[in-house]
Amino acid sequence: MVFIHGGGLILGSKNGFEDLHNLAKEGDVVVVAINYRLNVFGFYASADPVAKTIGQKCLAAAGCNSTSCLRTLTIQELSSSCNDYNLADEFVSDVGKYFTGFDGEVLPKSIFEPLCNKELAANFHVPIIVGSTPNEWRYFQNKVASGYRFNAHFQATRFLAEHLRGFAEAGSAMQSCAQQRLLGQYSGSEAECPLCSTFNASPGMVQLAGDIAFTVGVHLQAQALGGARYRYLFDVEDGGGVMGATHTSDVAYFSAEPAAAKIGKASLDIVGAGLRVEEKTHLGRSLRQYWTSFAHTGVPTSSSGPAWMPVEHGRSVPMLQMRLDDSTMRTKEWYSDATTDLLGHMACGRVRLATRLGRCGWMI
Repeated sequence: MVFIHGGGLILGSKNGFEDLHNLAKEGDVVVVAINYRLNVFGFYASADPVAKTIGQKCLAAAGCNSTSCLRTLTIQELSSSCNDYNLADEFVSDVGKYFTGFDGEVLPKSIFEPLCNKELAANFHVPIIVGSTPNEWRYFQNKVASGYRFNAHFQATRFLAEHLRGFAEAGSAMQSCAQQRLLGQYSGSEAECPLCSTFNASPGMVQLAGDIAFTVGVHLQAQALGGARYRYLFDVEDGGGVMGATHTSDVAYFSAEPAAAKIGKASLDIVGAGLRVEEKTHLGRSLRQYWTSFAHTGVPTSSSGPAWMPVEHGRSVPMLQMRLDDSTMRTKEWYSDATTDLLGHMACGRVRLATRLGRCGWMI
């Protein structure tokens, strides 16, 4: 089993994930965790239209006129000259600023395009496990107070500008109308985590940002044609963590003692330290069994959890909702069927902003 750390291709490290050894210890597998080149050192590009602007800015700042010139710079010189590649919050929030990676070989198209077009991947027959947590964006929204631009509003605006046809060309009034209409899908959202009251965005906006950044991709990947697709929702909302079931909260469950695991900054208790110890230990054991059995056979099983059924052909449910009390198969989408379907259509460019007499709506 190979572990590739996250970080948006900008930051991160395998360091801090020592608990992965429990997979090897309990599941009779070999676990390999890697580091890899990040930001400008691994993903500099100047060929496609989006990357060209950033790439040319990098060249100019470094006093270079070619990539070969950049290779002569020290790490410090390259990092300071090409700082667009190092600012994670800008890559999250700025329209059109991201690592496309369309090299024509490994990634000949965008990630969404083959999924939206129902194309068969070269390894389409390989089974997949894919999933997320219910409240991914809380982790990022909490960083806004530290000066980062991980604001849910930026994420929503960027998504609409890049994927909702007609949005970028619309006036500010209609753009605001479209945002409010989409936000209306989350009118019943609630946030009861200890830090949620400190966020400078509504619960619905934070939920929308998480669904845009994570749930949509999971939804489309689960629908991908080919082998069995197993989907999960890691829902430890009642585990006592300061941000509930958020980004990285699942990582703690690679530990044999999840309630004592340390994730991220020591000042942030993401896991709910010392709370519901027995339930967390049980869920962690189930998770590790599912993952390692999948590595062995292509079918995730656990002696302490329910039978995990693959999604239905062409759909993205059912999914295994992993919870501290009772993990069960869920037949409804997260956040809702209607919301997920709408966001999926938007991500695939199938939705146009319709405006008339000061009102806005969708055309699919």
